[in-house]
Amino acid sequence: MVPTIPPADVEELGRQVAGPVLTPQDDGYERETAAYNLATPIRPDVVVSAVDADDVAAALSWAAARRVPVGVQATGHGADGPMQGGLLISTARLQECTVDPQARTARVGAGVRWRSVLEASVPHGLVGLHGSTTDVGVVGYTLGGGLPVLGRTFGFAADHVRSVDVVTPDGRSRTVDAAHEPELFGLLRGGKGNLGIVTAMEFELLPLEGLYGGGIFYPGADAREVLSAWSRWSADLPETVSTSIALLRLPAMDIVPEPLRQRFVLHLRYACTAGEEEAERLLVPMRALPDPVINTVGPMSYRDVDAIHLDPPVPIP
Repeated sequence: MVPTIPPADVEELGRQVAGPVLTPQDDGYERETAAYNLATPIRPDVVVSAVDADDVAAALSWAAARRVPVGVQATGHGADGPMQGGLLISTARLQECTVDPQARTARVGAGVRWRSVLEASVPHGLVGLHGSTTDVGVVGYTLGGGLPVLGRTFGFAADHVRSVDVVTPDGRSRTVDAAHEPELFGLLRGGKGNLGIVTAMEFELLPLEGLYGGGIFYPGADAREVLSAWSRWSADLPETVSTSIALLRLPAMDIVPEPLRQRFVLHLRYACTAGEEEAERLLVPMRALPDPVINTVGPMSYRDVDAIHLDPPVPIP
C-alpha cells in the first residue's frame, strides 16, 4: 500500500494526541487495525489508538483540516466492509466500566465489551441488553439499535440509553440526552457511526432473576418440518420468550462441536425469562420433533448466556 498522507502530517498528528499513532511499517499496526471478520481487510494509512475523548477530538480535527477520510473501530465486530487508506481511530482503549446497582445503570467507554458489563452487573441481579455474544462492544452494538437476546421481553438496547458522549465531525465533544440536543441523541440510537464518534455511554440495566435457555440443533434434512413447526409455535409465544432460528453449514473446525462439523443443520435459539416450569412447558412442541443432533436447553446462569447462540469465540473469516 502506497501511503497518501505525508510523513510530516503523521508526525504532527502524533504531537496532538496522547495515544499511539501507527502506520503500516510500525509494530502493533496489525493488532490495532484487525477486524473480527478476518475476510474484511482494514488497511488505513494511519491509526490513532485514542486514550480519551480529547484524542478523538484532536484526530478528527486533524483529519478534517486535511480532508482525510475517517473510520472508527473498537472491537472490530462491526467491520462490514474493507477500509483502504485514510485515518482509523481506534477506541479500544476507552475501558471505563462502572455499574450503579441502586440506579440500575451502567456507564461504559467505547472500547468496553458486554462481557465486562455482565461481570459487574450479574452479581446484583442486573443485566444489559446485549446481542448474541457478549464479546461484542457495547457502544457499536447499541448505536446500531441493538436487538438483544431478550429482545421480545425488553425491546431494543437503544431504547434504554440514558446519555451519550460523542465527538461530532467538527471536533467538538458533547454529552447528549433526552434534554440536551435531543435530536442528535435520537439519531445516534440507530444511526451507527455516521454522526460522530461515541466515546462513552450510560444506559439502563434490567433486573433478571433467572434464565431458561439454550439451543437445539436439528438435521438439515428435516428443514421443512422444523421450519413449519417453528413458524406455528413462535406465532403465539408470550413476550417472556425470545427465539430465532438459523440454517447453518458448519466447517470442520475445532471451535465447532464435533457432532456438527461438516453438517448442514438448523439451530433453534431459545431464551425464556418465565419460571423453569413454564419455560419448559412452552418448549414442548419443539422438543417433540424427532432426532435432534444436540439439545442444550435448560436452566442457566446468565453468565453462560453466550451458549444460546454459540457465536464463534475467536476471529474467523
